[in-house]
Amino acid sequence: MVNEKRILLAAVVVGVFVFLIPFVLAEIFSDDLHVNLQVTYDNGSVKPGTYNFRFDVSPSADCSGVVYSDLSTLTTDSRGVISRYLEDVTLDFSNQYWLCYYLDGALENASKLATTPYAFYARNVSLSGVVVDSNLDMGSNNVTTTGWITGLFSWIIDIPSRIYFSFDGGTLSFNETKLNETIDSRSGGSPDGQFSPITGY
Repeated sequence: MVNEKRILLAAVVVGVFVFLIPFVLAEIFSDDLHVNLQVTYDNGSVKPGTYNFRFDVSPSADCSGVVYSDLSTLTTDSRGVISRYLEDVTLDFSNQYWLCYYLDGALENASKLATTPYAFYARNVSLSGVVVDSNLDMGSNNVTTTGWITGLFSWIIDIPSRIYFSFDGGTLSFNETKLNETIDSRSGGSPDGQFSPITGY
């Protein structure tokens, strides 16, 4: 009877664990910016107390053109330190920004936001680190290389039934019928193979 209870308890624990794994793994990164600062007097000694703080994010060192703002009344600890999460800072970080910090309405500091080590690494991601989960639509852009293009691909125009060529990584196959149809249509369908000018291309 005791062994059956242990087995049942172990099964329940494992079941709950397996059920919770997707929720733990599905947690997303937040768009919060963490700020720690110490309030001091002009002589550098700590200045604990309760203050009105304003944190602005600006694309300029002079704190103009604010793109994000957070107003809070916060109480420091005994060392004059506050810790604050600026929530939902959803900015395009391809631009340089400054964090401007105001204490009771007076600008105290404008600090250039720096790149984190993860962001430094992200600038150097290779295609081996990209998770391909959808098709790539390049619009009117081209693929260029100084080497060879390898892999599985097909040249498809408009609809899947018009596959002109395909490459399986080792063999390049042409759909001669479709290529000839295109050549014929562009030549005006001339049976003797003489091309006639076509406008509109």
